[in-house]
Amino acid sequence: MDLESYLWMVVIGFIIAFILAFSVGANDVANSFGTAVGSGVVTLRQACILASIFETLGSMLLGAKVGETIRKGIIDVSLYNDTVPILMAGEVSAMVGSAVWQLIASFLKLPISGTHCIVGSTIGFSMVAIGTKGVQWMQLVKIVSSWFISPLLSGLMSGLLFFVIRYFILSKDDPVPNGLRALPLFYASTIGINTFSIMYTGAPLLGLEMLPVWAIALITLAGALVCAGLVWIFVCPWMRRKIASRLKKEHALSRISDESLDKIPEEEEEAPVFKELPGAKSSNDAVLPMTEESTGELNSLANGGTVLPNGRVYGRTNSMTNGCLKSPVSNGGFSFDGHMRSDGQVYHTVHKDSGLYKDLLHKIHKGRLEDERHGSRPDNNYRHLRRNNSYTCYTAAICGMPVQPLLRSESSAPPPEDSEKLVGDTVFYSKKRLRYDSYSSYCNAVAEAEIEAEEGDVDVNLAADKREPRVPAEGVLEDCVDEDKAEKDNSQVFLLFHFLQILTACFGSFAHGGNDVSNAIGPLVALWMIYDQGGVMQDAATPVWLLFYGGVGICAGLWVWGRRVIQTMGKDLTPITPSSGFCIEVMSALTVLVASNMGVPISSTHCKVGSVVAVGWIRSRKAVDWRLFRNIFLAWFVTVPVAGLFSAAVMALFVYGILPYV
Repeated sequence: MDLESYLWMVVIGFIIAFILAFSVGANDVANSFGTAVGSGVVTLRQACILASIFETLGSMLLGAKVGETIRKGIIDVSLYNDTVPILMAGEVSAMVGSAVWQLIASFLKLPISGTHCIVGSTIGFSMVAIGTKGVQWMQLVKIVSSWFISPLLSGLMSGLLFFVIRYFILSKDDPVPNGLRALPLFYASTIGINTFSIMYTGAPLLGLEMLPVWAIALITLAGALVCAGLVWIFVCPWMRRKIASRLKKEHALSRISDESLDKIPEEEEEAPVFKELPGAKSSNDAVLPMTEESTGELNSLANGGTVLPNGRVYGRTNSMTNGCLKSPVSNGGFSFDGHMRSDGQVYHTVHKDSGLYKDLLHKIHKGRLEDERHGSRPDNNYRHLRRNNSYTCYTAAICGMPVQPLLRSESSAPPPEDSEKLVGDTVFYSKKRLRYDSYSSYCNAVAEAEIEAEEGDVDVNLAADKREPRVPAEGVLEDCVDEDKAEKDNSQVFLLFHFLQILTACFGSFAHGGNDVSNAIGPLVALWMIYDQGGVMQDAATPVWLLFYGGVGICAGLWVWGRRVIQTMGKDLTPITPSSGFCIEVMSALTVLVASNMGVPISSTHCKVGSVVAVGWIRSRKAVDWRLFRNIFLAWFVTVPVAGLFSAAVMALFVYGILPYV
């Protein structure tokens, strides 16, 4: 069939395919290097460079096999033998629908499945063109089932590997010996899995499609053994020397830091962030319990104020700002063990021997001074906490997390189990820890406290009760410290898994290029083959230059807009460390590569998110931002119908508004 008159549709298809590849790069490529950036082993620029290389190579070497499923496995193309232009218009519509929804998701920083998008878009245009009879429903059921199986399988495998690593390496007092013994196995497994997958796929550029399976297995085993030997002979001794050198430097820096901390001038100690209340008697710990000095009776005023034993009167405007309890610097009978800011707000701190304390103390003090110098922004709004980890916990501890008082009358219901009674029978303080699931939930808590204070619905009536023992607040900080230990690798473990995670991220990017390039280029390949061959059967092999074209578009999207979803995958969903990142990368890559070789277009996004959540949950039950995960999960379900609607709308425009006049 002569299709020369439809060349304009091919040109439009190439333009839209590049936009689609751009959207895939902006969204899906975050799956590959998001964890590496989040753990700190590579910078964003380095991740973009490495991803550009390996995404392109993966698309050229592995992308052809999955592309066949996308082109011919979802709909029955033989139904379009007499209406070839309709099928060409459908391929263009599918690319438009998929690109639009992925760009919207990237703007919202939600990692969605490119496979979802292209499958939904393909079904959308087919139902407009010839109805439901054009859809191969059994193949669709197989694909849909893989969307649920892939995150569960990938998460289970990643969680199991992390459990083994934590038991044999991370939980040891000295993780270096076991870690060095395991390095050859880790490197050999990573190289072997990916080598077998590449060779079994039969990459046409390397001429590997003619090798028998036994030869591929033998070559893979030999390569893995060689890799393990090289790592044991060269990498392990070098890593042992590097770790020993790092420990010496850390010991020297710690000694210098301790000496410098002892030499802080008096005027610096009097700065707001260093100012301590009279009740703080320990120089090493700063907590916020009610001391024995605070057991004097406090009288409530009818107007909401409070009379202290020394006669000073606190009105509501003085004692509550943004929902925070305030106390004066000098108070004869009412004090706290802890610190207070220059505005009188009491807040927790951490142990002064902590390196994190020393680092954050200086940064936060500078930030406070900058805020006071440039305006009157609320104290609780100036800090930009990055993610739901101990950094958030400690920063909130040092800066001051508002404590929301809950007034209870004697006739009211008993307090909830998570409430902590601080003073008497009048006031219960919600035991909302300094730790929150995410920065967004922390901000919501601050906003709620501010609203309560502005509406005037909160009165603070302090009444000391000598019958109640004072309740120290050490537990809050102990939880923070415990979570910090669970969420961070020490320097030895960081060095052990540093390059290993980079290697697995590169292979993950390679696998992603092989699996997901078909999402961007599959419809374009179909469009080109239909135009070139004059029919719908698409029997020729996938042109390598088209795969390279898709790889270039993916890299462009990554460089321009990829940082948004990288932040979600690597930082916001759960804290990532090199050890956990290695488990996430290697097992999700294994799942994706096996599926690619089977010709099943599974979602690499589902595999990676499943691994991230599973490992994060095993590391710390509170580490996963479940609100964000819920939003991602909902986005997965609406992706297929939304992409299908966009595609159907464009297809209707072609069928009823453009093609009849061509």
